[in-house]
Amino acid sequence: MENNMSMEELLNEQEGSQVRVGDVVTGEVVSLHERVAYVDINQPTEGQIYLNYFTNDKDVESFAGLLKVGDKVTAKVTRISETKTGDSVILLSCLDMIKDEELNKLNEQVKLGAVDVTATVVKVNEKSYELRYNGLRLFMSIRDSKEPFEKGANVLVRITEVNLEKRFAFCSHYLIVKEQKEKEHAEYLAKKEAEHKAYEEARAAEVESLHVGDTVEAVVSKILNYGVLVKLDKAQGLIKMRDLDHKFVKNPTEIVKVGDKVTVKVTKNEDGKLEFSRKACIDSPYQVYKKSHNVGDTVSGKVVNKLPFGLLVELAPEVTALLHKSEFSWNPNDNLMASTLIGDTIEAAILKMDDENEKVNLSKRVLIDNPWSRVEANVGDVCEALITEVSSRGLKVEAYGVDGFVPARAVVLDGKSNKIEDYYAVGDKITALVSEVNPRRWILTLDQKAYKNQQERLEFDKYMNTQEEEKPVQTIGDLLGEELKK
Repeated sequence: MENNMSMEELLNEQEGSQVRVGDVVTGEVVSLHERVAYVDINQPTEGQIYLNYFTNDKDVESFAGLLKVGDKVTAKVTRISETKTGDSVILLSCLDMIKDEELNKLNEQVKLGAVDVTATVVKVNEKSYELRYNGLRLFMSIRDSKEPFEKGANVLVRITEVNLEKRFAFCSHYLIVKEQKEKEHAEYLAKKEAEHKAYEEARAAEVESLHVGDTVEAVVSKILNYGVLVKLDKAQGLIKMRDLDHKFVKNPTEIVKVGDKVTVKVTKNEDGKLEFSRKACIDSPYQVYKKSHNVGDTVSGKVVNKLPFGLLVELAPEVTALLHKSEFSWNPNDNLMASTLIGDTIEAAILKMDDENEKVNLSKRVLIDNPWSRVEANVGDVCEALITEVSSRGLKVEAYGVDGFVPARAVVLDGKSNKIEDYYAVGDKITALVSEVNPRRWILTLDQKAYKNQQERLEFDKYMNTQEEEKPVQTIGDLLGEELKK
């Protein structure tokens, strides 16, 4: 045997010695210290087992209570070496046996039912986690984790499969979470079923006590697209959109919100279903408006629509009145329709309030003076007029306290220009004849040329009359005498 042979090779050469790294041996404890035990394994040197290779329990600090001299120990040879002094060292470990024992035990438990353990994450991979439980390697896929975990996290997992050959197991955190949720859900359903049964009994009693026409207090419990659900004590009913308010309601949240207390009237109680009306318990916009307004009052409102027969005027929210075109003005030519825009504010007097149909009629002309009621003029009368507007069409004037018009054909133009603007200006006064007067239609037409012609005729007639008076009287004899003298 050569001197450079290792201690491991030397031991293997000795007669009757077959121990090698990886062999499982059984021996007797011959010496015991706090953290190392020496075991006789029928070798030239004793095997050594350190405390952390004897148990996985991190809380154990010594062999006290675990082993005593004379105990039999089965372990695996993990290393054979020699020290610098030439002494041999055979290191033993019980961890693999412990692991195998636990794996077999765990495998049997998994076959019998669910096994849940708390394992520690030791490695986070892209698609899986590696965990440790009592020295056992556990693997868990990302899909079985249910939630992300960090290295070092303690996670409650369920063992799903044990691989005895490769000495590891698969586990799942999701199965535990799922089972817990299913359990909680089952408990929740049972509780809700009991509550629902008690609620239905109490609701039926309350519904039976209600009658159509009863007024009750309720609380808004839910907003729907087609109405509002309100709750009494236990009973619940519907307020349809049309019964929510007197005005048109596009969205119930314009009127109420969840939690609001409302006074409602029972409108239907059939087969345990209730319907209510909030509208029946509140004044309509018309009723509210009428409390502070009377016929004859002067009011203002916004024009909201134009109709062939008049204007619709909003006096207050949801209170609309009609201003009939016959009540626009005393002047039949006054085109209020054309001069008024939707959105304009106008002033009028309340002419009528119809409580049965909740309608209001207005009049604007009762607020306006009728100047034509004082006009006393006839065709052919001479009047003086004040020019208020000059255009190519003629002259707008004021006469008798009303508006009148002199057509271009009836305007006197004394000059070469044929433009009316060259002869007249606003503020000038003219004299003309009345050529047309119609109080019902508020028409007053004047004729300046006719007046001028009339004046010229009068002047001519006056002149002619003067000439007749100054001319000497001649007889036929005088005329014959003059002729005979020639």
